[in-house]
Amino acid sequence: MTVMVGEITHAFIIKRLRLDFAEKILLLEKNTLLNYGVASKILFCFPDTARKIIIHSVNLRFMRSVEDIRIAKMCSIFNLDHLAKSLVQNILKEIFHRTSVKDVVVLGGLGVSVRQFCRNYRCMHSLN
Repeated sequence: MTVMVGEITHAFIIKRLRLDFAEKILLLEKNTLLNYGVASKILFCFPDTARKIIIHSVNLRFMRSVEDIRIAKMCSIFNLDHLAKSLVQNILKEIFHRTSVKDVVVLGGLGVSVRQFCRNYRCMHSLN
């Protein structure tokens, strides 16, 4: 394994990483704009890596507002709150309906939208 220390926003460092050989490229910085910027530079240096790039967008509103730009169309983009909400709505809700006893579910570190959905779901369906 090779470890390289450097500023990921510089094209020089990106070129040295030899990302054309990477299986996947995960951009998981908490700064959404930085992730998109680095993805743009990676695509400039290695145009064939678009399908390998996975960008974490911390800000769901930002993610939706830029969904029509080139980077968003070429790369995979996700938001943890959005994924968690989908998990609850599409998977856990079905499990809650199938089981007759109380389900103990721990949702840790998830966004406000997921907690709000769970509270609303519990109130709407009288889960005791």
